[in-house]
Amino acid sequence: MTHYTAPAAIISTLLAIGVCQSSLFAIFMYRRSQSLLGLWLTLFSIEVGSKILLYANIAIPISQWFGFWFNFDLLYGPLLYLWIRNVVGKPISRGIVAAHLAPFFLFYAIYIPDVFVFSRLDFNAVLTNYLTHDQWLEFSPLIRTLQSITLWHPTAYTLLSLALVLKHRVQLAATNQYWLVVMVTLQIIMWVGVIGWLTWSPLPVALSFMASYLPTVVWINAIAYLNLSRLQITLSHPPHPVHNTDKEGQSEQPMPTQFTRNEIQPSKYRNTRLPKQEVTAIATQLDTTMKAGLYAQPRLNLNTLADSVALPSHHVSQVINEHFGCHFTDYVNHYRIEAIKLDLIEPKLQQTSILDIAIHHGFSSKSTFNNAFKKVTGITPSQYRKKQREEKV
Repeated sequence: MTHYTAPAAIISTLLAIGVCQSSLFAIFMYRRSQSLLGLWLTLFSIEVGSKILLYANIAIPISQWFGFWFNFDLLYGPLLYLWIRNVVGKPISRGIVAAHLAPFFLFYAIYIPDVFVFSRLDFNAVLTNYLTHDQWLEFSPLIRTLQSITLWHPTAYTLLSLALVLKHRVQLAATNQYWLVVMVTLQIIMWVGVIGWLTWSPLPVALSFMASYLPTVVWINAIAYLNLSRLQITLSHPPHPVHNTDKEGQSEQPMPTQFTRNEIQPSKYRNTRLPKQEVTAIATQLDTTMKAGLYAQPRLNLNTLADSVALPSHHVSQVINEHFGCHFTDYVNHYRIEAIKLDLIEPKLQQTSILDIAIHHGFSSKSTFNNAFKKVTGITPSQYRKKQREEKV
């Protein structure tokens, strides 16, 4: 049985706060479709929460598994790297994911047989020695060697992640670039701090392992502060090389003249005007996200679009109004109709009804679709399909 000293109480309290913060931030990331970073934070919460419970002798049959026997050190690095890869627009195939996660599964394929040679009595003895007698379990030489390098694995991946951000910095908005560089650099410092602490810590073994998670709590606080203090962060779905549907070879930059322009009150955003560079970066993010297929959601609204690019809705509305020169509904309908125009002339879809195609791309009623289509093209969908057929003959 462990007993709480003042350092143990302080460390446990700080870690408990860190678990709560990590869990909340994970939810925030999931809601903004950043599932890889959300998973990183979730795994941290599970691992540290288990260690807190184990040290307090709470739910030992459950908390011992991720509080002592297992950890996610070999997942943290790959998850961060894959998330960064996603943010900068690099493709992530199943093969790439499998290759980066392979060391985790390979290590545990070797490690698990060593764990389950123990009986239940052995498990209890091992935990007692760890918690009260400051004794770490001696595994086989191979396992000890592998364990000694597990913390260098995420450190190497974090360096690789930083290199990836710097390599693709031109493709990132200025705010994204700053946020990612700071975030990854702080994580490098975090892993170096963890390794240094576990090497030279004067505390008992169990408490040393507990305290080794404090740098991660500091890192989570730092990125949470950056996220909340810089509301212009534009993390979004990864860019996709979707070509403009109006003219072959046209620039990928969002061009306001493509949209049905409305009269937008010039004084509406006089007091909240965004810098031109910021507007262009946000417009590009919105264009990329819409081309990735978000427009096809039947009930897409301003808040959903804003959440998908992690921006305040009033900034998204401002960019749509000022940069693209239209209202939100016309902005979404533009992408839907451009996609529908392609499907209407697609040979494989000639037997598909126009309404089915419209519903597939997000319209919910025939009348709404017909009015929107005619507003953009000047003709009805049927006339457009017939005209395209005649031009091909």
